[in-house]
Amino acid sequence: MSSLSSATIWYTISNLFIRSIGFLLLPLYSNLITAAGFGDYALIMSCYAIAAVLYQAGLQSALSKYYLETTDEIKKKAIFSNIFNVTFLLGAILTSLIIFSSGFFSTILFGFSDLSGLINIAFICLFFESLSSLVAHLLKTREEVKKIVLLSAVAALINFMLNILFVYYLRLGVKGILLAQLFSSIAFLLLLLPALRENYVFKFDRDLSGIFIRFSLPLVIAGLLSASVDVIDRFIINHFLGNKDVGVYSFSYRIALIMNIFVISLRSSWTPYSIKLFNSGNYSSEFGKSFTKILSACLVIFLVVSIFADDLFKIRIGNSNLFNKNYLPGIQIIPIVMLAYLFNALISFFSLYPYVSGKSFHFLYSDLIALTSNLTFNLILIPDFGIIGAACSTLISFLFGFIYLFIISFNKVKINFEVYKVIIIIVITGLFYLISKSFNIFLVDLFIISSAILFMFKFSQLKSGVIRKL
Repeated sequence: MSSLSSATIWYTISNLFIRSIGFLLLPLYSNLITAAGFGDYALIMSCYAIAAVLYQAGLQSALSKYYLETTDEIKKKAIFSNIFNVTFLLGAILTSLIIFSSGFFSTILFGFSDLSGLINIAFICLFFESLSSLVAHLLKTREEVKKIVLLSAVAALINFMLNILFVYYLRLGVKGILLAQLFSSIAFLLLLLPALRENYVFKFDRDLSGIFIRFSLPLVIAGLLSASVDVIDRFIINHFLGNKDVGVYSFSYRIALIMNIFVISLRSSWTPYSIKLFNSGNYSSEFGKSFTKILSACLVIFLVVSIFADDLFKIRIGNSNLFNKNYLPGIQIIPIVMLAYLFNALISFFSLYPYVSGKSFHFLYSDLIALTSNLTFNLILIPDFGIIGAACSTLISFLFGFIYLFIISFNKVKINFEVYKVIIIIVITGLFYLISKSFNIFLVDLFIISSAILFMFKFSQLKSGVIRKL
């Protein structure tokens, strides 16, 4: 098994476990938190997602690039330590500023300052999460896959248990979710302390830090644009439709983000793997095969979730539904959002050229295109089509971002694509989906999913020459 396949499988298992725990909390949230309350939470977390880019400052990408470019262990420690110092100082400053102005942010977001306490909890959590995320990224860069998978799983279990305590037993609602996230972030950082001690030296190199910051600055701007693409629709939905629709939309979005489990796993393993393979010079055929496998995996996930999502609202436990039917209107966005994140996976695949060329500004251009299209289509579609319009805008924006990176990479990174395989896989997936929606029978859906998984697995193993002869 290749190192990419092995790492991706481990990260997928880890992310699947973590997201599964989060998924298990959705019935709890849907039955104990109103759609409007969940909408407020979604808006806070949207701000959180944008602010996280500033907290991380693109320095994780700088760590991947410069850490892998040297074999000197002393220099590696210096690289990590300087990046950690900058992250710590930046996080402390930003958190202090936000705490002092949380009432202002609450008024801007919600029209009143009563939620400033929730904002404070969220951004204290973000400070600890930015530090733990950097140490975790170091382990990923060092390809210490099993260690980071284990520690992430433990932190996720802590988060789950704290959610049960705060949301179910203490009935703290949205505040309980945020408190659970805060304490689990602190616990994760404590779990990572041995790795931090092993790789950290108390040293600040001004020149070295300047190199990292100059490399990362375009990534920060690109990250802000990318995060805005992910969350700006919540604010527009809130403006035109209200926080209840934000809650319904965000709840279904979480179901669709099962696709993002694979995307995150791919991104974690693909960047170091692709850089190493590219530097070896023998990459064209391997990249083409990897593209086919990535696309196949994404399409299987798309079929499974899109076909079975509505069944989740039909399951009853005692006198209650597994998922509160107040959130049912959002189910229509799930296939659209999943297709959007399929293109996000392909964006990750084509991110190699900006990394190896040092031209990180291409991420800026890609995300600027995505944000502009997302904002434009959201403003056009949401007033008339509601949350469906928001989902379609997300799909269009990721598609445009993918097209840009594909075009600028096409002649720079030579890839022998398995064109016939790719076309057949896409066509077969479309047929499976249409058949499922035509019958809408559970046993037929099971047969379709089983057939799709078997087909994708067997078909991806065939050589392209055999397919062309067929």
